[in-house]
Amino acid sequence: MENQGLFEALFGKCKDCTISIMTLPDKQIRHYPVEQLEKFYEDAAELGKAANTYFSVWPRRGDIPNGVRGGSEDTVFKRERIY
Repeated sequence: MENQGLFEALFGKCKDCTISIMTLPDKQIRHYPVEQLEKFYEDAAELGKAANTYFSVWPRRGDIPNGVRGGSEDTVFKRERIY
């Protein structure tokens, strides 16, 4: 997968959370611990060959099982001041 730096920037500092990939039209959902970004890249590239593949920009809690999308209450978000 190209642009791995984007994912490092978005999720690299997240602790105990997952990144979600959803494929369509089958609506399969997979969650990857941020410690497994390399597996996330590999699977996203492979899944993208056969299905429309999307990822969530909101990291999820680390305990959401595959197949469950989760809602806003399942996201991990900390507002940080960068200035």
